[in-house]
Amino acid sequence: MGYEVDGAKLNARPHWAKEWQGLKVGDKSMEQQHMKETAYKDEIVRFKEQLAEIGSSQGWTLDELRNRFSNKLWDEIVYS
Repeated sequence: MGYEVDGAKLNARPHWAKEWQGLKVGDKSMEQQHMKETAYKDEIVRFKEQLAEIGSSQGWTLDELRNRFSNKLWDEIVYS
C-alpha cells in the first residue's frame, strides 16, 4: 500500500474500524510499525499526553486505564 504525489509518499492512514491487521506498508507491518512509527507518530504522543491530563484531573493514571480497557493491538500501537 502506498501513494505518491510528485514523488513524495503520502502518509496513508487506514480507517480504525477496518481489518488491516497483517497488511504491510512497504516493508513495515501495519499495526506494529506503520501506525506507530509513521501514520500516527505525533498523534499517539499527544493522545497519551491528553489522556494523562484528563486522568490527572479525574483521579486515574494511564496505567490504570491500560489495565482496564486495553487489548493486545492497542498495547502494541499506543502503549509500547
